[in-house]
Amino acid sequence: YCKHGELDIGARHEGITAFIEVKIRTTYTPYKKIDKYKLQKLRKSINEYLKESEGDWRLEAFYIFSTSSGVKIMRTTITKSY
Repeated sequence: YCKHGELDIGARHEGITAFIEVKIRTTYTPYKKIDKYKLQKLRKSINEYLKESEGDWRLEAFYIFSTSSGVKIMRTTITKSY
């Protein structure tokens, strides 16, 4: 958590830090929830975190859809530094 908001998940693998935003929905409308304002907040949070850490990074979103027919998970990379 930082003054700009929270990052859902942060993980480091092979020198790359992945920041992951998780969205859970009951309808298949994933992109409506990460708008320009939310993306700006996420980037500010990432920049604040990176003041204490160096290296490449990426911002991903995991969308989890839970419906009566089952669960579907979709992953997308939003932006990256490399």
